[in-house]
Amino acid sequence: MEQGQVNPAARHFQQAARLEPTEQAFRTTARTSRYWQHWLLWPLRPLYRFGAAKVWLAAIVIILGLQALGFDRASGYFALAYLVLVIYSWVMPPLLRWWLKRQHSGGR
Repeated sequence: MEQGQVNPAARHFQQAARLEPTEQAFRTTARTSRYWQHWLLWPLRPLYRFGAAKVWLAAIVIILGLQALGFDRASGYFALAYLVLVIYSWVMPPLLRWWLKRQHSGGR
C-alpha cells in the first residue's frame, strides 16, 4: 500500500482478514484498502504511487517543455488540468470518507 500498489495490497489485506476474521487490525486494514480502491480515487493514484513531489516536478517539466516547444495553449491546458487534480486531491478523499462512513452507518 505504501508503494502505491493499491490493488495487490487490497487483495492481500482482504485475504488476511478472511483467514483471520477475529483480528481487528486485519479487518480495519482491509476496509481502508477498499477505500483506496474506490473509483473516485483513481485519478489520485499517480500521487500516492510516485509521491506528490515527483508528480509536481513532472508537471513542471511538462509545462515548461510544452512552452519551450511553442505549445503555449497546450501548456496552459495542462497547467489547468494539474491544478484541477491538486484541488481534487484536497477535496475528494475527505468527501469520499464522509460518504462511505455515512453509507456504512445507515445514513445516521
